[in-house]
Amino acid sequence: MKQILLVFLSAFGLLTAYSQQTYYWNGGVNASWTAPSNWNRQLGGGGLSRSTPNAGDTLIFDGSNIGAGATGQVTVTNLPYQTVAKIIFRNGVDVRFTTSPGTAGTGTTAAGVQIGSSGSFSGQTITGTGTDFTNFFVVGDFIAYGTSNTGGGGNNAIGQITAIASATSLTQSNGILVMPATNNTATFYIKPVMIRITDSLLVEANSKFDLASSSPLIFKVNAGGKGVINGTAIISTNFQKLIADADGTASIVFNRGARFQFTGSQSTAPFDAVANATNNNIIFKAGSFYENNSVASANTNAAGNLFGAVIPRSVVQFEKGSTYVQNSTTLSSALGNAARAYPNVTLAGSTSGWQPTSPVDTLTVSSSTTWTSTSNSYFPIKGDLIIQGNFSSGGSSPVFIFCGGINQNIAVANAPASGGLARIVVASGSTLKVTNSFTQNVATNLSTNGSFIRNYGVLDFGNTVVTNLIQSQTNVLQGFSATTTVGSQTGATVAATNPYVINITSTTGFGQGMRLTGAGIPEGTVILLATSSPASLTLSNPLPAGSYDITAAVNATGSTFISAHTGGIDANYPLATGSSYGLSATPGSNFVFNAATTTPFPASLPKMGVNNLTLGAAITSNVDSLAVNGTLNLANNAITVLAGDTLRIVSGNAVQNASVTNYIRLGANNTNGSKAYLRISNVDASTVFPVGTASQYLPVTVAPAAADEDYQVSVFTGITADGTPNGTALSPTVKADLVDAVWSVEKRSTATGDATLSFGWSTALEGSAFTALANANIGISRFDAGAWGPYGTATSDNTANTASAAFGSFGLFSVGKNAQTLPVVFTQTSVAANTNGKLTVQWSVQTIGDTKSFEIEYASDGRNFSKRGTVGVNAASKYSFTDAMPVDAVAYYRIKAIGADGKVIYSPVVVHRTKGNEVAVQVYPNIIKNSTANVSVTTQVNDVITLQAIGNNGQVLTSKQVTQAASTTTYQLQINNTFKGLQFIRVVKQDGTVIGVQKIIIE
Repeated sequence: MKQILLVFLSAFGLLTAYSQQTYYWNGGVNASWTAPSNWNRQLGGGGLSRSTPNAGDTLIFDGSNIGAGATGQVTVTNLPYQTVAKIIFRNGVDVRFTTSPGTAGTGTTAAGVQIGSSGSFSGQTITGTGTDFTNFFVVGDFIAYGTSNTGGGGNNAIGQITAIASATSLTQSNGILVMPATNNTATFYIKPVMIRITDSLLVEANSKFDLASSSPLIFKVNAGGKGVINGTAIISTNFQKLIADADGTASIVFNRGARFQFTGSQSTAPFDAVANATNNNIIFKAGSFYENNSVASANTNAAGNLFGAVIPRSVVQFEKGSTYVQNSTTLSSALGNAARAYPNVTLAGSTSGWQPTSPVDTLTVSSSTTWTSTSNSYFPIKGDLIIQGNFSSGGSSPVFIFCGGINQNIAVANAPASGGLARIVVASGSTLKVTNSFTQNVATNLSTNGSFIRNYGVLDFGNTVVTNLIQSQTNVLQGFSATTTVGSQTGATVAATNPYVINITSTTGFGQGMRLTGAGIPEGTVILLATSSPASLTLSNPLPAGSYDITAAVNATGSTFISAHTGGIDANYPLATGSSYGLSATPGSNFVFNAATTTPFPASLPKMGVNNLTLGAAITSNVDSLAVNGTLNLANNAITVLAGDTLRIVSGNAVQNASVTNYIRLGANNTNGSKAYLRISNVDASTVFPVGTASQYLPVTVAPAAADEDYQVSVFTGITADGTPNGTALSPTVKADLVDAVWSVEKRSTATGDATLSFGWSTALEGSAFTALANANIGISRFDAGAWGPYGTATSDNTANTASAAFGSFGLFSVGKNAQTLPVVFTQTSVAANTNGKLTVQWSVQTIGDTKSFEIEYASDGRNFSKRGTVGVNAASKYSFTDAMPVDAVAYYRIKAIGADGKVIYSPVVVHRTKGNEVAVQVYPNIIKNSTANVSVTTQVNDVITLQAIGNNGQVLTSKQVTQAASTTTYQLQINNTFKGLQFIRVVKQDGTVIGVQKIIIE
């Protein structure tokens, strides 16, 4: 008995294995599905035919051999209601499926019987009074219905039955169907032909199939089955569907390069309208395409929604990088309702009015399309906005919200009509790059304040120009600080019917373009709309139904503006008449400049507060007071601060990426003495002030005595007697032992204690003797009480060119040879006859330095001087000497200052002439080889006079105003030796009277 049973089971297994076979299409280009001979177990024929169809069969359409020696497109007719395991399309095959409509009939054939066999519906049409739906259908069945009792033509559609309420009423995925009250052969309800696939549907690359029947036809992947499309799937009319079972275990996946093409009516859902809970029925992977070739009219029912009818479930899952292409006219709401998210969308029809309020990845308007906006509502974009065709406002101006949390682009090939692109929001966390110039102009039905760019993220203008035509509106270009007030609420709720809306109690602090954060909120979720009554927020990402504790957020460092225009922000976004920017100042937005410019910041904002400032090119600040509240990153570029202006780093953050060639270049005015400053507040530790002039790097390092100190620094080259840019230059003899520069370090905070200052310089500024000094012989001098003080001990390095020392008092500093002071500086020298008829020489000094004595020298010819007397050094700044010798007709005097080290410094020469020999103005030498001329002036009364050096074209090159006593006094006048050759020295009284003019030659 056991042996008999074993034989029986073995035979049964063989029979089962034999019945589940692989068959190749062998019917050529036009043949019936149901004809056994059109299928063969061998490619090209020669095997067994499919005489007995089995639910476990694998059916293959192979483009390398379609049978009957034929080539080209295959048309398969007479499809049955049948179940198979697999259907495979490969080797470039092109298959078109169709089944002819049958004839109307009556009867009570049970539900589930094959429909459409032999071209007849065999009584599956239901007509007449009293016919019972329950006799023919169960929940889950598909039902075809319409106005043609043959199942084709007319307004036919297919739906899936979700409930049967009674014998005469049922609900299907497109709505409710009711049995006619009277016999009506023009109304039909039938089961469509269906090919059910239990295992897999595979379409290889370059292969395709087309459901093109004129009567209802469905390809369905059953529960547990998988469809993999690498080629093309087509549905030609609204009488066909490609379906994956909605139980959550079946799916059809379109991989990269795959295409789905639909030319049916938009009033039907090609993948049906019933979605499973996991939203994975039909999946479009990155690089795949959904192409709609039919007119997409306004969405009037759930069937017209390509996503399906059940929110938040979706029949179609578009993964990021997939694309929906609309190849024909598209109306405003044609592609589905608001509670969805779209992939990349390409509008390729001649016209389009599509304007969703759900997020779109990249929106492309093709070159052949005119796109017209239809609403003033928001239009969220998570990718790029590429307008290759034309954009018309249509009397409305949507708010384009760039909310992808990635680098996004806006590219406009043609200038939009009035209202086009009038309102733009860059959301927090997103970056928008403007790739070409365009114009903003608000639509006529909006207020004059309706045109703007509001930036919560990063706005990169590049070198483009965005022109806003609206006049007299505020905040046309708006940026936000990290300290922008944001809202926070607990217990906000989301309903299952609309996962993109969260209900709140107040919209205060929740703004369009802000991010929304909180437990359960997806990263990068952006507020698209804040509605005050009833209070709610529309979001860029869906949320599961439930309760949430939420907080709005902006970028941690505030918004960022990037410019690569040589005209700066004003050129990127020029203001119309009467309009203004809305750039917050505390702590401000971030700015990045990637093109050299002398006008980076808006001219309308003389005082500017920014958070972070980053340079991609050298710039010159064009604001009086520029406050950097975050970090200044030079990125190996230079910023120039003009004389009289201040650059302040409020945060105390170190300046990033400065170098000996790219640093903060501080200006100085040699005419009025004004200087530029770098100020750094909140200095807690040793801080480098990377400053210099236009050509020399002169950094200062401050190590503060306490926390949160405040210092400002300025520098200029060409050391002067009084430490000012327009002061009297020290002589070359004096400069030989010095660095030819002056540093100013001012402490703005009140904390006491010594700070260590370190000064750096370039070798080019070293005097001829200074270059050879040992480190121990280099010191730092502070200008004090109107004079340069001693060059005290410092920690110096004459190779690294640095010197540092601790100071409790601040001001002007210079670097030079230590253990010395600057030699005496003469401020005035004069000679006059006294009441005894003798000549008295008087002189004044600004600094006494290490001078040990003064010798008075005399010459009758102004060249051959000899000693007449000696005066010792005292605490006074004024000295005098009376010559006991007889008075000559013309007498020349000079003062010789002798230092402790034997160094000699001479005063200017003064001259006295007896009556009849006076010369009002005398200049010597008359050939100038350096930059100083000695001007001797004789007047009979006290007066204010002006010394002028005049070019041969009459231009005043330099001037100096002095107070002249009734005597002969000699002054030093700085000469502009840029103008070589002939110049004139002119002395003018306060009333304009010319005292005298002398010629000089500049070599």
